[in-house]
Amino acid sequence: MKIHLDLLLINAFILTMDQSDRQIDGGYLGIRQGKILDVGVMREDLSEQYSPEEVIDCSGKIIVPGFISTHAHLFQSLLKGLGRDLPLLEWLNSSIIKALPYYDEEMLYMAAKAGICDNIHSGTTTIVDFQYCHVKNNLDFAVGAAFKDLGVRGVIASSRTNGEKLPSSSASKYIESEEQFFYSVEKLTAHFRNNPLINTAIAPCIIWDMSEDGFRNTRRMADALHIPVTMHVLETLDDDIFCQETYGTDTVSFLEKCGVLGPDFSAVHAVHLTDKSMQQLYEYGSSVSHCPASNMILGSGQARVPDMLEMGINVALACDGAASNDNQDMLETLKIASLLHKLESRNPSVMPAYESLKSATIRGARLIGQDDRIGSLEIGKEADFFIYNPKSDSGCMPLHDPVAALVYSAGKQGIESVFVHGNRVLSEGVIDKETSILESAQQQAGILIEKAGLGNFKKSWIQREE
Repeated sequence: MKIHLDLLLINAFILTMDQSDRQIDGGYLGIRQGKILDVGVMREDLSEQYSPEEVIDCSGKIIVPGFISTHAHLFQSLLKGLGRDLPLLEWLNSSIIKALPYYDEEMLYMAAKAGICDNIHSGTTTIVDFQYCHVKNNLDFAVGAAFKDLGVRGVIASSRTNGEKLPSSSASKYIESEEQFFYSVEKLTAHFRNNPLINTAIAPCIIWDMSEDGFRNTRRMADALHIPVTMHVLETLDDDIFCQETYGTDTVSFLEKCGVLGPDFSAVHAVHLTDKSMQQLYEYGSSVSHCPASNMILGSGQARVPDMLEMGINVALACDGAASNDNQDMLETLKIASLLHKLESRNPSVMPAYESLKSATIRGARLIGQDDRIGSLEIGKEADFFIYNPKSDSGCMPLHDPVAALVYSAGKQGIESVFVHGNRVLSEGVIDKETSILESAQQQAGILIEKAGLGNFKKSWIQREE
């Protein structure tokens, strides 16, 4: 009796990203009930073994595990191009902080949907949204609704910004206390506990946004709820300056003292790690979320990624927020991650293409504690992947090396279809209702910047035709 499949993909070049680093030329992928039932080299008896509802012939195409962007701020999708050419704190004060108080549920929802669309087009199937727009209660749920509507896998990393420290001209009417923050994380986690695609994390925003007791309670809550911890760490030297002045020690040592470090902890950016702090992250099995594009745009510096990888630290990739990167393009991030470290070291062998791919896939899964489910194409894992068609991307043709092509040449136009849990979220380059989503996001962006006094126009210059 033949085995039923929902989907069978045949004649593909498959990058499995498994522990053996298998690359299958002329391979097949069998999907049933959202999971990978079989993967291997094409054989004559496939038609005798399987009865698929749908067959996709991927001749000349590449199947890749879905990218995992380990750090985003989806609310920032409404703020692209504002506060440019400024260092981190000046950029924050000139754009993000001015806009934050004016966000509402609809703005955040449309911002998230627009950002998710950008992610999908670049092959991303899982997004860790570091959600610190807490100017009203329960705004995290708007991100969850966007994840659900577009069918992608998401981690809502609920974060707290200390509103009491914002300038009075930009202060929100709602100032979330640490107690309210912890309650909201518990409520959010309970709500999504049984959702197969959406998970949560706890995300103290930065070293000065939480008290010492708050950091200790962060660890207690993470352990009690079995959720990961993620945090901006040493994006600039300001973290260590604050920590030395306030606690008499460096940032990573303070986090160690508070019990925050662990295998479920990820340090975002980690640009200015010392040898000592790198060793501490390694000893605790912590990960690093590397955001090369935003680090370059804001002039924050270059993380010591080759040193981290050599030491054995798990380093994953991320786009960061759309206001500090101006897009959510993981293909671009892959290329930048490879080129940036070659430049700094003056060594072209540093951060080879396959290392970037690992950081965008299986290492990202490891960072969020889901490497047993996603990040590679293996039997029993979730069917999260994309189909790349180099013939639709002139930048990739002629093609000789699929890995080099994906990292150094590929553009979004070559990403043909994207699947999450076996379901198409991008089909033939199209996301359902995307035009309407982007038009609505543009309208909400116009309302936001007018209220906040940002930008140089009063309302959206791209409007739906009446």
